[in-house]
Amino acid sequence: MQKKDIQYPAELTFKSVFKKRTDVLVEIEESLSVAGIKGSIMYKESSNSKFVSYTIRAVFTSDTELQETCLRISNIDGFMMMF
Repeated sequence: MQKKDIQYPAELTFKSVFKKRTDVLVEIEESLSVAGIKGSIMYKESSNSKFVSYTIRAVFTSDTELQETCLRISNIDGFMMMF
């Protein structure tokens, strides 16, 4: 799906990978709540427990809201990648 094909509001799912830290989940939740976004967050540690993958599913009302949320999440300490 291309960016221009998304019809907002849309429920979207993406993953973010972080170096393992105890407070990342709280910071992701805060990043969502700043914009009033209620979503679900699931997480899984890597096999060597050095990284944690967070799967975020939420409804976004616009591309701007999605981009701003992704930017806030990517600015959290320990961020590695998002897909």
